[in-house]
Amino acid sequence: MNPRNLKPIAVNSYQDKIAAFDHALKLAPNYIYALFNKGETLKKLGDHYKDLSQSTEALNSWQSALELVDRCLELAPNDEDAQNLRDEILEKIQNSD
Repeated sequence: MNPRNLKPIAVNSYQDKIAAFDHALKLAPNYIYALFNKGETLKKLGDHYKDLSQSTEALNSWQSALELVDRCLELAPNDEDAQNLRDEILEKIQNSD
């Protein structure tokens, strides 16, 4: 298998995970684990886009991830994992300029 063919598969995998988290959040909009995991998945998708030199898509994914993690922190302000993820995302956004 050509490694280039794996890149669209990875994007589809991230999109499938995001859709699952969207479904969970429709049922429970304040479900912290779904907010966090969707944010983490969007961060990883942004990283993937960055690896593909698609900086606009990367930035959009990281900004969406940041919004979710901020919402998570509104509900659980002392969540260290969410705070660490937020710091990682902010660094990526700042370094994308």
